[in-house]
Amino acid sequence: MKLQDVLTGVNYHLLKGSIDIEINDIKFDSRKVTDGDIYVALVGYNSDGHDYIKDAIKNGATVIVTSKIIAENNVTVIKVDDTRVSLSYMSANYFAHPERDLTLITLTGTAGKTTTTHMISAILNHAGLKIL
Repeated sequence: MKLQDVLTGVNYHLLKGSIDIEINDIKFDSRKVTDGDIYVALVGYNSDGHDYIKDAIKNGATVIVTSKIIAENNVTVIKVDDTRVSLSYMSANYFAHPERDLTLITLTGTAGKTTTTHMISAILNHAGLKIL
């Protein structure tokens, strides 16, 4: 898939490289990156994915998505305001928006949620619909 297609809907700045390249997958764990992947540097509670950019590049990342200005050679660098938000848009684009094929039922309230959930589940199962 082309990087430019994965970035649809993402507010980004191209710091280096080209968006007219093929990518293989999207990863946020530098240890799981393979050749041709996008590495998204997420900032967590205990660690910062930006600390692992060099590892991701060693493992084959060709695109780095970051919320910080970085200076890396031989990779495309995309800067975004929030890597978590950008990852959600990029994943939806990459996986062809699977949420469009889902029907979601939500249930809120103080009492009777479990009973109502079991009743809805039984009705949908009886109708032959797949439920999770």
